Amino acid sequence: MKSNSIIKALFSLTLAFLPLSAAVAQSDISQTYGIYEGEATTIISDLNRENQTPGTTKKIRIEISEEQNNFAKIILKDYTIDNFSFKDIILPENFFTFENGIWKIEQNSNIENFFETKDGKDKVLLTILIPNEKSNINTDKTLEFHFSIIYKKSILEHVFKGKKQVNTGIVELEAERKSGITVFQDLQGRRVEHPEHGIYIVNGKKVLIM
Repeated sequence: MKSNSIIKALFSLTLAFLPLSAAVAQSDISQTYGIYEGEATTIISDLNRENQTPGTTKKIRIEISEEQNNFAKIILKDYTIDNFSFKDIILPENFFTFENGIWKIEQNSNIENFFETKDGKDKVLLTILIPNEKSNINTDKTLEFHFSIIYKKSILEHVFKGKKQVNTGIVELEAERKSGITVFQDLQGRRVEHPEHGIYIVNGKKVLIM
């Protein structure tokens, strides 16, 4: 009888901790790391935000990964403007705040830099802003990301809506690994510069390195 009472007490204690464990898991920022695929709508205006006209819808990917000092890094992938197609456009030092089941994204400071094109022939000056209190990630792994890019004498205001890629399948990719061009991530979405034996994420799929 005494042992049954102890078991019941332990079971009740375990149940009491389950909601707390679920809340901790949801508020773990590493759950946001990964690549989101979707589309970005565009509104183009002058530097005074007047004379607004709709632009083309862009298919892009956005990667979120870990950074030092409790920041997260946001990377615009496959972004194009005019005839320029860019390599990864890195936006460092972003705050992620978990509130009411939603991750809110804020930028520490505006980014102004020369970004290199994919072909390496040009470097283009862009200023990139993330408006506060507009971008967020929901628990269903959908991302709504607002960002503005100042290019020449125009402002391009984008609203990206996409969903985190689901990592499925295990393949061997030793040949690509030796080529030195593959980007490897651990299972939390963090980049790995020198992968050893184990399972990694490459292009949204799990990869087994033997």
